[in-house]
Amino acid sequence: MTDTTHSVEDATTRGGLPVSPSLGPALSGEHVPAYAPLVDRRVVLVTTISVLLAIAAAFIAEGLMLLIGLITNISFYGRVSTSFAPPTTEYLGAFVIVIPVIGGLIVGLMARYGSEGIRGHSPSCRSTGCGGRRSARWRWG
Repeated sequence: MTDTTHSVEDATTRGGLPVSPSLGPALSGEHVPAYAPLVDRRVVLVTTISVLLAIAAAFIAEGLMLLIGLITNISFYGRVSTSFAPPTTEYLGAFVIVIPVIGGLIVGLMARYGSEGIRGHSPSCRSTGCGGRRSARWRWG
């Protein structure tokens, strides 16, 4: 028979519900502190990295918005400006349909004759097929 002289409340390290009532003697035998700190150096490091990453993502997003405004102004209005101006059909008429087609052709030519990085998949993805016909079939069991 086991020793039942310990209380169930001693079988937890954070003051919550115990994982197992018999965990109390094991925790006291290993000298685990009753209340471990909730925030340690690793939590502060991960939080700092995530905040810096979010700030970098915000600057990148703002730069992409400026680039969208620049390309829209050059394509539809023939001016160099980063202010956002929606493309309207009053100025170009039916030619407004041709501008995205020209942009798509430029991107297609860049993908065909440009560098490997613009083609969309990494070399490891191309070698394994990434879910295409050449990919290995998974067998369970």
